[in-house]
Amino acid sequence: MKTACAVWLVPMLVAGLGSLSPLWGQGEFKLPEDPAAWVNSGPISLKTLAGKGAVLWFYEEGCPRCRDKWPEMYALAKQYEGKPVLFIAVNSGNPRGAVEQYAGDVGLRWPTIVDPTRDFERQCGIGEISLQNIYQAGIITHDGKFRRASWDDLPGAADNALSGAKWNVDPTGIPAALQGAWLAIEFGNPAGGAAAVKKGLTSTKADIKEGATRLNAAVQEKIQLLVDAAKLAEKSGDKWTAYKQYQTAAVQYAGYDLPADVKTAQKQLGEDEAVKNQLLAQKALELAAKSLRGPSASGRRSAIAKLKKLIEDYPGTDAATEAAKLVEQAGG
Repeated sequence: MKTACAVWLVPMLVAGLGSLSPLWGQGEFKLPEDPAAWVNSGPISLKTLAGKGAVLWFYEEGCPRCRDKWPEMYALAKQYEGKPVLFIAVNSGNPRGAVEQYAGDVGLRWPTIVDPTRDFERQCGIGEISLQNIYQAGIITHDGKFRRASWDDLPGAADNALSGAKWNVDPTGIPAALQGAWLAIEFGNPAGGAAAVKKGLTSTKADIKEGATRLNAAVQEKIQLLVDAAKLAEKSGDKWTAYKQYQTAAVQYAGYDLPADVKTAQKQLGEDEAVKNQLLAQKALELAAKSLRGPSASGRRSAIAKLKKLIEDYPGTDAATEAAKLVEQAGG
């Protein structure tokens, strides 16, 4: 079956799972969130990796030795099919179009990070990839930590990435008809697998019904955790946290059966003035952050001004806290 090594088969547009900050090359280790920074997949975050490992291969596209190495790399990745480790390529210093062209030339189908500013490269501390430093390797461990790895011992790197890693849902016995749904659930896009799972639950084929039942049970467990956390927060008087938990359940698990009280509780909490204030601030943050990511210098200055106004207008909100971080990172 196709596994994590072929995760590019599933559209994982999950940029909203992380911080809104576009300055992903600063601070603690994180993967890029902008969809434009990925070829062959949507954005992959540490949250979507969720206990799995990854091998990162930093390469120089102008190096003949790098180009000749790809068949060996693909063969290595194939050896790890069925295991909870993902192989990711990283190119620095080139625009997306050039990376796409190169990927097509060498048959590169791994999720590939486009790093034209070399921010991600610097964050990883692997040195500038060039004809003098033609390739490097790193791993992401099951706990989301980045570590350097030996470029001449990639099997060892993959084994280290696998240490402690595990699937959220064991793929053993998941039939071909549900592979896409399994990948979507495994890599943080459960809503993307909802239709297949619901259809599978009513299948007359025993293997499909059994597989769908396993996947649905895993999803329902996650939903219940969110609902329990929401109820606990609401009981303690933290209505905003309760609202966010219900909202996550409703959006992330759209298409699955949710407890009957989720929509009712979310609607009631949405009428609370403090929650309304948080939501208004969040909308203002999303608009300003979008402008901050734009190419226009004047647009970015305007975005910083809007972020500062947000901080003044909505003090104490989550959005104000995030806005302050963005202003600081942007040097405003």
